[in-house]
Amino acid sequence: MAVLQFLQEEIDYREDHLQSEPSIKAIAKPVNISPFHFQRMFLIVADITIGDYVRHRISLWLRSTGL
Repeated sequence: MAVLQFLQEEIDYREDHLQSEPSIKAIAKPVNISPFHFQRMFLIVADITIGDYVRHRISLWLRSTGL
């Protein structure tokens, strides 16, 4: 259950910081999981890769701002 909470916090963080690009390594380090396992868990839970998720959200954000 802690993994799901962490992933939700990561999604919330990404939503708030769409203009920045923190590394997967920096995100996974505080919870002591490898970047590989973080990406794997994200894919399993969200059914989308973290890269695709970020690109999709940035695309939506750009459309909403009219850029």
